[in-house]
Amino acid sequence: MIKRRLGFAGILLAGLILVLYLTGGGKIFGRLGVSRCEKLWKESEEVMVEGEVYQKTRKEEKLILYLKKIQIREMGNGKAVADERLLVYLDEKGNGPEIGQRILVKGNVGFFDPAANPGNFDQKNYYKQQNIQAVLWKGKVLEKQVKKTSFREKLWQFRNRTADEICREMGKRRGGILCAVLLGDSFYTEEKVKELYRGLRKTGFSILQAGVVGSLLLGSYVVMTGMSVSALRAFAMFLIRMGAELTGREYDGLTALGIAEIGLLLANPLWLFTAGFQLSFAAVLGIYLIGSGNKKGRFSDSVRMSVRLWFFLLPVTLWHYYETCLYAPAWNLLVIPMASVLLLCGSAGMAVMLIPCGAGDIMQSALWKITEWILLFYEKGSGLLLELPGARWIPGRPRLWQIACYYGVLLFYLWRKRKEKKEGRQTGKQVVRQLVTAGILLILLGIPKWKRGQMELTMLDVGQGDCFFFRDGNGKNYLIDGGSSSVDAAGRYRLEPFLKFRGVKRLDYVWVTHGDVDHLNAVEELLERRKYGVEIQYLIFPEQKYWDERLIKLCNLAEEAGTKVRVMEMDTIFLSGKLKMRCLWPGEGEPSENGNENSLVLHLQYGKITMLFTGDLENTGEELLAERIKNLRKKGELPACYDLLKVGHHGSRNATGEELLEVIRPRAAFCSSGKENRYGHPHAETLERLAKWGVSLYNTKDRGAVSMYTDGREYGIQSP
Repeated sequence: MIKRRLGFAGILLAGLILVLYLTGGGKIFGRLGVSRCEKLWKESEEVMVEGEVYQKTRKEEKLILYLKKIQIREMGNGKAVADERLLVYLDEKGNGPEIGQRILVKGNVGFFDPAANPGNFDQKNYYKQQNIQAVLWKGKVLEKQVKKTSFREKLWQFRNRTADEICREMGKRRGGILCAVLLGDSFYTEEKVKELYRGLRKTGFSILQAGVVGSLLLGSYVVMTGMSVSALRAFAMFLIRMGAELTGREYDGLTALGIAEIGLLLANPLWLFTAGFQLSFAAVLGIYLIGSGNKKGRFSDSVRMSVRLWFFLLPVTLWHYYETCLYAPAWNLLVIPMASVLLLCGSAGMAVMLIPCGAGDIMQSALWKITEWILLFYEKGSGLLLELPGARWIPGRPRLWQIACYYGVLLFYLWRKRKEKKEGRQTGKQVVRQLVTAGILLILLGIPKWKRGQMELTMLDVGQGDCFFFRDGNGKNYLIDGGSSSVDAAGRYRLEPFLKFRGVKRLDYVWVTHGDVDHLNAVEELLERRKYGVEIQYLIFPEQKYWDERLIKLCNLAEEAGTKVRVMEMDTIFLSGKLKMRCLWPGEGEPSENGNENSLVLHLQYGKITMLFTGDLENTGEELLAERIKNLRKKGELPACYDLLKVGHHGSRNATGEELLEVIRPRAAFCSSGKENRYGHPHAETLERLAKWGVSLYNTKDRGAVSMYTDGREYGIQSP
C-alpha cells in the first residue's frame, strides 16, 4: 500500500482536474475559453502569422502544418504575441517547411465548430484541448527561417519515404493499413477499410496501436508516430521499468502507471477527457487489477483475461463510441497473437528496405507477403464478425450514475473473489457467480435511454436541410426527413452519431416528405451504411403519383437494403400508443410541377400535445392546406391551435404565410436552416410574421439541435 502512493496520487490528481473542470471549465482552463485569436480575427479574414512548425501531416493531398509560439501580425499595429497554436492548410505538395522552422504564413481564418448535435464530434473542444485555437485555409508560406534540419524532421521524412515504399510494394489497400499499424499514418488507408477498423476499435481492442520496435529506438518511434497519449504512456512506463532494473529496485506496474498519469496530466490536464487517455490507462489498470494470478500459457486463463478486460473497458468504450461488439473477447484471442507477428514482420520489412542487395529484396518480399496474409485475415474476419447476429450492441452513452454503479459492482466482485482466494475458501459456484455478475453489469449499461410514457422530439442541426427525430413513450424510433445541402455526409457525421448516442440501433419508421436532396440524402446514407450504422425498418413516402426521380431512386435503394417502402395517402392515420400521425397533404388535384407543393404534411399528436410538419410546402399549397384544416376543425378532427409548427421550407418568405398562421396559431416553431446559407433563410418576412403572432422561434442556425419533451399533457423545450 505504501509503495503505491504515487498510484493513488495519480487518481487524486485526476479527480481534482475533474472537479475543477466541472466547476470552473473555461475560467480555470483558459484555453477552453475565448482565445485571443477569436477576439482579434473574424471568420474568413485574411491574416499573416509567424510561428514555429512543431508537427506536420498529410490529408487528401494537402499538407497540414501545426504552428506554436505564434506571433500575430496585425496590419499597421506591429506584432501581438499569443501563447496559442494554429493549423495551416497548404495547397502546395511536397515536404513543405521543416519541423522546427519558424515561418511567416498567410491564409484565411477559420474557427472550429462545436458539436452540432448530441453525440456528434466536438471539433472545437478537441482542438482547444490541444490549445489549437484556429485554422488558416489556403495557406501560403511567405518566409522561412534558415535552419539546420532537425531530428524530428528527419524522422518525418523517413516515415513518409517508408510509407510510400510500403504502398508501392503492397498496394494502397493493404499497404495503407500497414502504414497505420506501424507508422500511425492513416493517409494511405482507404475509407471503406478505415470504417471496418473503426468498427473493431469500438470493441475495446485497437489494432492501430503501434508496438515497440526496439528499446533503443522507442523514443524515436514515439516521436515519429505522432506522440499520442497512449504512446507517451507506454514510453514513460518503459523508462520507469528500465530505471528500476538499472538501480536494482523492484518494479511496480501500478506505481509506474501513476507516475505516467501524473506526468501527462501536469503537461496537459485536459488529456484526462480524451478517449486515447482513458482507454490507454484503463486498459493497463485493468490488466493489473484483474490479470494478477493468471498462469502464463494456459488458454483458459487467456480467455478469462480477454473477457474480464472487455468488461473492464466497456463503460469507457460506450462513453466515447456508444456501441461495442459482443464477440470482441473471442476475436481478440485470435487477433492479439497475430498482431505481434504483424508488427514483427512489418518492422523487419522496414529494416530490410535499407539493405541494397538481392537477398534483401527476397526477404522483404516474403515479409510483405506474410503481413498481407495477416491483414487479409483481419479484414475478412472482421467483416464476417460484424455481420453475425447480435454482433453490434448499441446501448448509447451511459449516464454517470450507470458508470458509477457498474464499477462499484465490478470492483466488489473482484474484491470478494480476491478475499476468498486469500482465505483459501473454495466455492463450487464460481461460474454461476460470474454469469450473474456479467448479467447485472450488462443490464446496468443497457437501461433504455427513454422514459416510458414520455415522447422526445429533436430537431437535428444538419445545416441547410431538415431532420426530425422522435421517440414515443413505448421506445419506438421515428424520423421525419433527413438530408442536407450544405453538410457533406450529414448521415454519417450528424445523424448516425446522434442516433447511436441515444441508443438507437433501428429506426422503426422514416417519413420522407418529398424528393429534395436536403430532405433525403442522409436517409440514403443510412441505407448504404446499414452494416456499420443504423437500420431502417419502414420508409413512408407520399402517394406514388407525387414521386420524382430521387424518390424512385431512394425506393430502389431501400428495397436493396431490405427496408420496406409504404405510401401514406391523405387522411391516412398512423397510431402507436398515445402517438397519432395523420397525413393532411398532398391529395387534392394533380401533382404540382413545383415539387415543394407536393410535400407530405403531417399532423402529429401525442396525448393532448399537437404538432404540424409542413415539409417545404409554400404558396398555393399552403393556402389549400389552411382551407383543409379549417374544414377538418369544423368536424372536430383537428385542434383549435397547435403547440408546435415546423416552419415551412427552412423559413422561406414564400412559406409559413399569414393565412396558415392565422388558422393554426402555433405557440412555438422549429426552423431548420444552415449558418450563412446562400438562401438567407430564414427570411426577414417570415420572422416578422412569426413575431406578429407571438410564436417562440427555435432555429438550428442560432441554437443547434433543439429538443422537445412531453408526457402528452405538458411540454418543455430544451436548447443549448
